[in-house]
Amino acid sequence: MTEQPVYLGDTVIDTLSQQDYNGRCKPWTEKREAITNSALSASGWYGPGAYLAWLMPAYATALSTIWHSKCSEKHPDIDPGMTAVVFVLVSTLPIIGPLTRLSWQEDDVEVEIDPHFPRTVKEWTWETFRFLCHTVVYAVLSEPYLEPLVLLAVYVLLNGIRCSITDLSPPTTRILPTVYSQRFNISLYDAQYDSKTGKQIPIPRKVIHAVVAAILRFQIVCLEVGVPASQMLIIATEATRKAINSEEFVKTIQNRTHVQVRMLPKDEEGVVGAWGIASGFSDIEGLAIDLGGGSMQMTWIVSHAGDVRISSKGSISFPYGAAALTQKLEALTKGKDEDEAAKAKEQFRQEMTSQFRRAWEDLEIPERLVNKAKKEGGFQLYLSGGGFRGWGYLLLYLHQVRGEYYPISIINGYTVGKKDFENTEVLKKVAKTAKDIFRVSDRRRKQVPSVAFLVNVLAKAIPHGIKEAHFCQGGVREGALYRKILPVIRQQDPLQVATMNFARGSAQAMAFMAFSSIPRPTKDRSFPHSISPHVIQAFANILYAHATMSKETAATAALYSTSTGVLAEAHGIPHADRARLALMLQERYGGELPPREMDFKKSLRSLLTPEEIWWTRYLGKLGLVISRVYPTGVIDPSRPRAMPRARWANDLGKKKNKQGIELKVSLQKVGFDPTRLKQELEADLKKIRKVGKRKHWIGGRDGWGMKVEVLLVEEDLL
Repeated sequence: MTEQPVYLGDTVIDTLSQQDYNGRCKPWTEKREAITNSALSASGWYGPGAYLAWLMPAYATALSTIWHSKCSEKHPDIDPGMTAVVFVLVSTLPIIGPLTRLSWQEDDVEVEIDPHFPRTVKEWTWETFRFLCHTVVYAVLSEPYLEPLVLLAVYVLLNGIRCSITDLSPPTTRILPTVYSQRFNISLYDAQYDSKTGKQIPIPRKVIHAVVAAILRFQIVCLEVGVPASQMLIIATEATRKAINSEEFVKTIQNRTHVQVRMLPKDEEGVVGAWGIASGFSDIEGLAIDLGGGSMQMTWIVSHAGDVRISSKGSISFPYGAAALTQKLEALTKGKDEDEAAKAKEQFRQEMTSQFRRAWEDLEIPERLVNKAKKEGGFQLYLSGGGFRGWGYLLLYLHQVRGEYYPISIINGYTVGKKDFENTEVLKKVAKTAKDIFRVSDRRRKQVPSVAFLVNVLAKAIPHGIKEAHFCQGGVREGALYRKILPVIRQQDPLQVATMNFARGSAQAMAFMAFSSIPRPTKDRSFPHSISPHVIQAFANILYAHATMSKETAATAALYSTSTGVLAEAHGIPHADRARLALMLQERYGGELPPREMDFKKSLRSLLTPEEIWWTRYLGKLGLVISRVYPTGVIDPSRPRAMPRARWANDLGKKKNKQGIELKVSLQKVGFDPTRLKQELEADLKKIRKVGKRKHWIGGRDGWGMKVEVLLVEEDLL
């Protein structure tokens, strides 16, 4: 029977409330009649309230289940069958709600009711409890599916076309982990110029079809990986923007792929590129220059803890991309003798210089950056784009063949000084004569003279000069992704984030032990700031990553972990931090290496100061001791075993006249120790003492180091 709507006036409500207050409790027969026949004969929640209480969790369940179904629709990792099971189980609870709201008692049986806790309050309490139970059940059943992979596909129409799939799910969002990446051998800029006349022509139909085919192949990969269509992004830049048939090109892509093409305006392209540069570092201050194939973008950038600031004017674009500049210089010298060609190039050089200096004024570089450049002897340059990366790989090649052995072949974070960066004649000669150059294609080799021309102009045009050049992997693709990340995620340190997946349960507590083993700074002495807290936390995170390996491989694998091992692909880590962490980890596993690996260790050390090297040894040996005390990487707070403390000391040694560190390790005092922990710990602590021996100082007995005195005492730590 269908229940007719009933208006409950104040009198009726008062009557029902009084009935509840008096403890009225209907037997089963009366309740059944009350619910099916008349709302007015039911007390409290037995009438319309019963249905209202049923509808509330029912609607909540329906909405949450719809959301869950949407997740399974877009993410293949979510089993639709499990979604159906969740829906049935959770929906059953509110469906039987009206029955559970009846007081199941037999006829003619008295029930005691607390007069201070009326039935309406009891029903609300019971309803709240039931809702919480529903929520818990739903959360338990759905937990494996609540955080699916957040995959974003980006297809960038630069001069060279690139596509990638990035996993933006926590906890590694900050380092933009790449799931898939490919570069297609299509040059949009070169395709727009006639090889015989050099005049600009529309993008040929065969090139358009090749681009569309490449995107369609990429969409198949996206489908296989599980990227939803709504998470695919196509970005077009200078090469597309300046094409004669740009509109036709874009429309063809959109019609065939059903994905909207986002055309970046000239000024925004540089802004997005600057964000890409910022993604590759924790903290940067300087000039950001992106050298693509068709254009060059310039701005200033300041990025600290994820807060990125650039010029209010955005960026300034110049038609001096690597491919465009190569073509321009060829056109200037074509059909001219040597003197005329030199004169034409010099005139063009002056034109570029004046444009750069005007841009300098328009960008309104902060006074703080200018003063810093004056003080330090030049600006820090952060360089991205294929043209500059090719220049960086040339420099890296030189640093690995001319008697040096630069240890890390990752372009992001690679830094060179002014002298090497501006040594254009040597680099042009190498590009012309060397047989094979790592990561430098024949096409890039042809562009080296034009990039050298640009570097020479920049060196003279930038006021106060160039101090250092930092090469960056980040560009438009990384910038588009990095801008999507929340500021609280951007402020995370890349090295610390990259090691989070390796962290054991007590990684933070172990980092605290490492911090406790470093004396507090004084007016005269302090721990080097270059070994940041993030590096130490990363060390604690990855302390056990190679623990299952044999003694003959663990130290070697740890030494290579940051350059070619488990952390090699992590985005945003400076080379110096890679070296610091690698050296710490190698010492953590005993420090013993086969002879062939000693050169690599030496080359890693060459990136650091003697002081930093000594401290990496000290912290590495400390990590070894911690891993021996806590072999599983778990510290029970209620049962601590050891706690270190350190201070600067001036009374060390037999004669009490040496300066150094006094490391006091407190061991939990026990009446009986069958594990012989104290004896084992005393043997391990000798390794830390050896770091302070003069013969182990960095550079020999007259090198950098300090004495380390280690005291082991038994105390009550509880």
